[in-house]
Amino acid sequence: MSAVPVPLLVVEDSPVYAEILQRLLPTLGADLQFASKWVDTAEKAVAEISRGNYTLVLLDYKLPGADGLTVLAHIRSLPPARQPAETQSAAAIAHGTRVRHTPSRAR
Repeated sequence: MSAVPVPLLVVEDSPVYAEILQRLLPTLGADLQFASKWVDTAEKAVAEISRGNYTLVLLDYKLPGADGLTVLAHIRSLPPARQPAETQSAAAIAHGTRVRHTPSRAR
């Protein structure tokens, strides 16, 4: 039985880190498949989240222009049923960025 791909948005301004993240996704297990899309700014992320239906957002904190907290605030402003789960990308964590994480509401 094939798994339905999970809609995933990668928000990362570095094309290298975005590529690494997307290449690592298949290593998470054969039962888990992703339909990923990459954007490189907070503004593009907000627009994409507004029109898409993402289950998960991998979010970089330091972005050109608005930062990852802007994207997080937008996610939190959505109705609970439309809020994707979000996590900070490994690139942000590797650079020592610390952001308070509040888990998304269960659906």
